[in-house]
Amino acid sequence: MKTFLASVPMEKWSDGVFVFLSLLALVAFLGLLFVLLWSIARERRKYLEEKRSYIDGILSSSEIKSSINQLISKTSFDIPFNIVLLDIDKYSQMVSAFGEKIAKDVIVLLANRFEKTVPFQVQIGRLADDKFLFVFKPEYEFEEVYHVVQQLKAIFDEPVRVSYDVEVSLTTSIALCTYPRHGRNVSQILESLNIAIYTAKRNGGDKVVVYSEDMGQEEEENIQYYEQVKLAIENKEFKLLYQPIVDVQTEKVVAAEALLRWEHPKLGMINPKEFLNILESSGDIYWVGIWGLESMIEEYSAIKAMYPYKEISLSINLSMKQLLNDRLVIDFMKILKKYKVQAKSFILELEEFIMFERHDKIRNTILKLREAGFKIAVDGFSFDHNTLLKIEQLPIDYIKLDSNFIQNDSKEIMKHLTNLLITFAKEHNITIIAERIEELETVEHFKEYNINLIQGYLISKPISEDAFVTFIGDDTNVINKLHGVEEEPEVVEEETIEQVEEESSKPNQAVEEVLNEEVQEEKNENNQNIEEKQD
Repeated sequence: MKTFLASVPMEKWSDGVFVFLSLLALVAFLGLLFVLLWSIARERRKYLEEKRSYIDGILSSSEIKSSINQLISKTSFDIPFNIVLLDIDKYSQMVSAFGEKIAKDVIVLLANRFEKTVPFQVQIGRLADDKFLFVFKPEYEFEEVYHVVQQLKAIFDEPVRVSYDVEVSLTTSIALCTYPRHGRNVSQILESLNIAIYTAKRNGGDKVVVYSEDMGQEEEENIQYYEQVKLAIENKEFKLLYQPIVDVQTEKVVAAEALLRWEHPKLGMINPKEFLNILESSGDIYWVGIWGLESMIEEYSAIKAMYPYKEISLSINLSMKQLLNDRLVIDFMKILKKYKVQAKSFILELEEFIMFERHDKIRNTILKLREAGFKIAVDGFSFDHNTLLKIEQLPIDYIKLDSNFIQNDSKEIMKHLTNLLITFAKEHNITIIAERIEELETVEHFKEYNINLIQGYLISKPISEDAFVTFIGDDTNVINKLHGVEEEPEVVEEETIEQVEEESSKPNQAVEEVLNEEVQEEKNENNQNIEEKQD
């Protein structure tokens, strides 16, 4: 086209050619303008983020990275230096409990303590809200650096007093790596540090970890998944689905179990088996648990507003790590007060009761929750004679029995245990809920034992909030299911029970591919930023 136009005198060009060239120039101009505005907006966001997180005397994220780049450019590969990453454990929990203002005050106080602890020539930068980088120049030997790291960790042994009546106790995970052995540029160094931090948090946090190459490829894949979970928390990608619990005598919905799901923007709904272990190890399970309870109570308030005469209870699972937190009862009571509801309408499910009842701190937390009015449910599948004796020490309201428990009662020992459990429940005014019910024949089997509350795919798959509200508003949904009438309610598509059981606790291949792709895009962007700064 260009050669052709050059061979034709300009005065002979048609009006169409002029229009085409004008449009082409306009499109090019608009494209350049869009790229320019996008770049300005991106830099503006970075500037505002760094301004928001600025602390007097502490370098910003871009400044500390630039400082590392300068040190690398002045240092040959045979002269090592050390970098330390300090990550405050359960920071999101602190924000949720005390609010952003107090959280910021805590960070400022900690930063002041950091400055007083490290040697004068050590540079300190705030990498993110809860992360600080410490850059030690080559003159500091590894032993000296490690001694300073221990002093930094000791800072967290004492609570941070923000005001007269507010005192915050925190722990920290600290990672240490060495240039150039563990990375030859900022991106590689941060990747090594993040893997070491993940290793610390996976083992409960409150640890110092020195990065080593033998942490291997598996840890690198896990850290990528961990970072995606962190983003999911920030982007509010978690949601609750509800699985109805019905009374086969009244043929009405009497309760529902709230089930956590991750709605990934690319992968869709992700089963909790693929991310709960990451939340547990990072400490974010507490934050998600608080969010889950509040979301469930908010939904309960909406249900009561729509159906004021229906008696509905909602249940949610609690993990051991949640029950070990000293603030759990206080935070739960704050949520109840916020929505002006009573605890008696909510059931807290403990899936690992055998482990819970052996831990005094957890036992005391359960007692406090029960005293506050919450109902307590435990998994009865692993009950034995000794457990039944110990359960009398705790006020249990519900025992949830897997359908396999009753179906296996053809064996004499199982039949004896089933009768023992049911007798025990009646004597102690405990209600039994049969779960994982898929067939009508199983319902009849439970009814022979006078067990009338059931939950499972026979009645409904886990469904969205809106679908659940619709489901409980029409009693024919339950009646049709209990009488074998084939009429599918509009529900969210979910995996079958067999598929859920077969899923690994690690990310599946599709998850890995998407997460690796997203993490690689982020790495490329970081590398590009580093190259721009070096230029």
